Amino acid sequence: LLHPELDALASSGPHTASCDNPIHTAGPHHLAYVIYTSGSTGNPKGVAVPQVAVTRLVLGTDYVQLGPDDVVAQASNHSFDAATFEIWGALLNGAQLAFVPHDDLLCPTALEQRIVETGINTMFLTTALFNEHSARSPAMFRHLDHLLFGGESADLAAVRRVLTAGAPRRLLNVYGPTETTTFATWHPIAESDTTIPIGRPIANTVCRVLDAQRQLTPPGVVGELFIGGVGVARGYLNRPELSAERFVADPFRPAERLYRTGDLVRYRRDGSLEYLGRADRQIKLRGFRIELGEVEAALCRLPAVAQAVVDLQDAPSGDKRLVAYVVPAGDSDAMGQVHLQQQLAAMLPPYMVPSVVVALTAMPLTPNGKVDRAALPRPEQGQATGQTDEDDELLQQLKAEWMQVLGVPTLSVDDSFFDLGGHSLLAIRLLDAVERRFGRKLALASLFDGPTVRRQAALLHSAETSSSGCVVTVQPEGERAPLFFVSGFGGAILPFHALSRHLGTEQPLHVLDINSLRCLANRSPTLEEMAREMMADMRRLQPQGPYRLAGFSLGGKIVYAMAQQLLAEGEAVALLALLDCAAPGFPRLLPFLTRVGAHLRHAFAKDPGDAAAYVVQRIRRLSKYVGVDNTVEPTVFKSHQMVDRSATLVRDIESRAKPVYDAWSAYEPGPYAGRITLIRALRRTIEPGVDDSDPKMGWERLAAGGVDVATLDCEHVAMLDAEHAPALARVLGSLVEPACQIGER
Repeated sequence: LLHPELDALASSGPHTASCDNPIHTAGPHHLAYVIYTSGSTGNPKGVAVPQVAVTRLVLGTDYVQLGPDDVVAQASNHSFDAATFEIWGALLNGAQLAFVPHDDLLCPTALEQRIVETGINTMFLTTALFNEHSARSPAMFRHLDHLLFGGESADLAAVRRVLTAGAPRRLLNVYGPTETTTFATWHPIAESDTTIPIGRPIANTVCRVLDAQRQLTPPGVVGELFIGGVGVARGYLNRPELSAERFVADPFRPAERLYRTGDLVRYRRDGSLEYLGRADRQIKLRGFRIELGEVEAALCRLPAVAQAVVDLQDAPSGDKRLVAYVVPAGDSDAMGQVHLQQQLAAMLPPYMVPSVVVALTAMPLTPNGKVDRAALPRPEQGQATGQTDEDDELLQQLKAEWMQVLGVPTLSVDDSFFDLGGHSLLAIRLLDAVERRFGRKLALASLFDGPTVRRQAALLHSAETSSSGCVVTVQPEGERAPLFFVSGFGGAILPFHALSRHLGTEQPLHVLDINSLRCLANRSPTLEEMAREMMADMRRLQPQGPYRLAGFSLGGKIVYAMAQQLLAEGEAVALLALLDCAAPGFPRLLPFLTRVGAHLRHAFAKDPGDAAAYVVQRIRRLSKYVGVDNTVEPTVFKSHQMVDRSATLVRDIESRAKPVYDAWSAYEPGPYAGRITLIRALRRTIEPGVDDSDPKMGWERLAAGGVDVATLDCEHVAMLDAEHAPALARVLGSLVEPACQIGER
């Protein structure tokens, strides 16, 4: 006994010491321990955990039941909160605690031997260590009853290796910050799992997924995870400001507290939580917001990749770039960089594909068994994967086609088609050249999915088909609410690139492509049916309103029908913008004899030959007037619409044009309960014998909420042309922002 007071007590003899049990003064809410965690800043934070939080973790819980017959591995470092589960899980349930030396923990052979010799049947491993052992010795876990792993995103490939080789009786993915006492959620893994969620709350735990306004998010919508219940720590020791920031009142039960995790999750249809990454690991690269965890998850889905970590780093040029670190699966050599990038390009948008891939034999780990990101080598120090861009023959052939069509002496495989001066006519030539060279027809929309040689090469390598239906994403990310746009006859898509540039990188923009509608394939749908299909595809991207809709010409009537259907289903429509789209009955035809006189006066003002031809033409059409909106015939596409069509596409579009035209002609819109914004073209060609004086183009009688009118100094057919994109973007930008404020109040 080294302490003087204890030494004195011992030397005083048993006759002076009390034989009574000590008075029990500690209660459930007294402090059990303080454990330090650094977080992203590196500044130590002492997490003060009460006794009730420890008992909630291991007593009367649902994710694991321990008893006197169990042997729990004590494998975690004492500074790691997983030791709380190991030590108190064993001691409070009468189980045996078996110590596992650190060297044995890292060696699969030694660890398996330790498990067998000591009879360990319950063990926790960090995800990184679980992945490492699953790649080297996946059968070693077959001796266990309960194997829990957590701390980072689960790797489906690693899980399947263990399940195939001989799984433990129960394999659990567990999740939880230190501030909520080790584990907060759990998921029992099944062979049928195609993804690994973090699951559901453990007993006596509350999980809330909240948006920026601290409102609950519906299934499928990303939000931040807040955790409540008796497992929540007191706060940070001597850090009141930080405690107030992270430990907040429950907006639905103000007397209760929630811990704000900073983790992004969403509810799946089955009610389990899917982990998407850290909010503080969301980076911005060239105007795009990227979840690094999403890129890592995509890499780990590739068969040849066992582990992956992605980081944002400075390139030698001074620009920012994504760098991926991969550990090959099994004993295979690292995949070629180009091949890896091509596989990723078929799964992710091009801005999310890492520029550099570094192969490692193993991930560097911290003493707690997590990936040590600070120890990852710079790309110049690591082993870059073998294949280079120059080694990929298809990539080089495609690059040559691009240089020929664009008329440039050289280009990078990551240069944007649009930044190189690409426009609609060049897009047509490029896709025709690609089809002739490679025998594969790429959709025009592919130039939005990935306007680079690398992305186009990945599409040619793969048999990828779009899973987005008719949705073409022009600008995927941004802080503002997304805008969904429907074009007019012909379904022009490429002009929206210019519009998106002027709307800015903070405005997500999606085009609903008429030419991709499945309902046009074998029949003649109604306009309402077309709107219903577009609405369904749109809601896969944005499951819940308020929605912002805009439509040009024919597209205006489609979004009008979509808005009616959304309101009927109880959804909110924050913006319905119609671009030079007329309601039925506008412009108003004047009486028959008045029209005859107007046409004769117009004819007599012409030369005699032109006057005769005009009279013959009008006699044929006099009784059938097609209004100023959409005056083109079904097979005629003017201005930007015509140049969006290659020879191989025209036949497909013409075959679909008549049912679209018929649906538009037959459509009779009913009343709309909301408000409409009408954007009119000022330069109008008015037919003789019609009244075009209504500035609201006939919509006021249908819009219960009224009609706002804005104007654009252009002709109808040129409304989406690049030269008018700045003005149109100013008008739309002023509409979307107030719509966001109204819709989110």
